Amino acid sequence: MKQLYIFITGLLVIFSSCKKTEVMSYDEPARAYFLIPYEADSPDTLNYTFAIKPDMLLIDTVRLPVRIMGAAATTDRIVGVQPVADSTSAVAGQDYLLLPTVVKAGAFTGNVQVVLKRNATMKTKLLRLSLQIVPSADFQPGVDKLAFKNGWSGAKTRFRIRFSDMLTKPDIWDAVMASFFGKYSATKYKFIIDVTGVSEFSRSIPYGAFSVYKTLCQEKLAAYELTNGPLVDENGERVSF
Repeated sequence: MKQLYIFITGLLVIFSSCKKTEVMSYDEPARAYFLIPYEADSPDTLNYTFAIKPDMLLIDTVRLPVRIMGAAATTDRIVGVQPVADSTSAVAGQDYLLLPTVVKAGAFTGNVQVVLKRNATMKTKLLRLSLQIVPSADFQPGVDKLAFKNGWSGAKTRFRIRFSDMLTKPDIWDAVMASFFGKYSATKYKFIIDVTGVSEFSRSIPYGAFSVYKTLCQEKLAAYELTNGPLVDENGERVSF
């Protein structure tokens, strides 16, 4: 009987405690931010060039991932995104078109879609488009902090696109490619593209593949020089690997 009494008393205490315990909740507004993948070549900038694309490609769409803070909704929602005037040189309508950013019902992520429009200006000029998350009827700007450690992704409320129709230095050249191909030049980079058939270099390419690319470029350059003599880049320096 004594054990039964203790057991019942314990249940009453637990029940009483549960009734008095309240689950705290936070009624924060939904927020959105640019999601920067851990493996991104650059933490806050996307570099794009039409120079490595087919000549007939006149428009292309780049997608920048966004993520929400808060619960998913039962309806589609709009993330407010607009250019930052003092750090943007690209002209809306002429150089690019910014599409509405939609987070679908039930989703936690979406994409900012920017249509880039190829034109003669890009042959000689690098254009910049700086975008920022702004308040909308559905979202407020979210966190703005980079955290690229131990596999974590980064978060920003601003993101920049740099684009042109010129051959530009890959983001990973200094960190990865330089140890295989040496000093960068546009002439050398074009030779690498022609030889390997790879038009976009990123961290997703296996590290060992660069050794294969280097050997292939050395062989092709030796064959080129037998017929044409040294390959000289735009800086007047001889190309070597």
